[in-house]
Amino acid sequence: MEKIYNNPWFMKVVALVFAILLFAYVNSSNNRGQTTSSVDGLSATTTDTILDVPIVVEIDQDNYYVTGFPETVSVEISGPSSIVLNTKTTKNFDIVATDLDSLGVGTHTIELVAEGLSPQLKYKISPQEVTITIEEKKVETFSVDVEFDKSLIASGYEAGTPTINYETVELTGTASTIDQVSAVKVVVNEEEGITKDIVQTLPILVSDAYGKKLDVDLNPSEVTVNIPVNPTSKEIPLVLNQTGTANDGFTYELGLIIKRIQTFQFKQIMKC
Repeated sequence: MEKIYNNPWFMKVVALVFAILLFAYVNSSNNRGQTTSSVDGLSATTTDTILDVPIVVEIDQDNYYVTGFPETVSVEISGPSSIVLNTKTTKNFDIVATDLDSLGVGTHTIELVAEGLSPQLKYKISPQEVTITIEEKKVETFSVDVEFDKSLIASGYEAGTPTINYETVELTGTASTIDQVSAVKVVVNEEEGITKDIVQTLPILVSDAYGKKLDVDLNPSEVTVNIPVNPTSKEIPLVLNQTGTANDGFTYELGLIIKRIQTFQFKQIMKC
């Protein structure tokens, strides 16, 4: 037995076995470490959606007018949880329609892009593509009319001339749309039997010759309308004032059979 222990080949075999066992242990530990790291990395990745993100339109707004964009888009982002949470909270990025000037007048389908997002994030915009129309811009000033049904005034009353705080409105839109403008007005809505002044703040309506609403920007977009309502007649008392002196031997007593009269539209004045 002692000879076996002293045999150099025996010692080499034992050393080899220990080396194999040590290698297997270290390799198993590394594999376990890699699996944990992978699981940890997976748990740190998340996906979330940011709603109602406005679109930044890059175009020469002095010369061009663009239609077709949705008011907002939604953006789905995925990546490290902390970055996703921070991005959703701060919304420190833009959804941009870039370099539209190079497209020129016409209808185009473009792709929206995100600017300012962390490079560690993946994103998806909904909708990703939009079809827009670029036209020459036109600005024109129009008078604002007041539409009011005078039959709603109560009997014995009449409506005066309407006044508004802004008599004109500036319309901005495509040249083809501005050229279609036929009516710019506010519509006063009231119930029947009106006896008091009307004061309303109303939106300005812009339509074509067929009554179809037109897509234009308005400045201002609403006006305040004031319509005076007055009675058509008013009852007032009659008062007699004596002038001069009576002749000698005569006395006079002043009196009225009719004590009150009505004035119409405040224009008739009676003198006695």
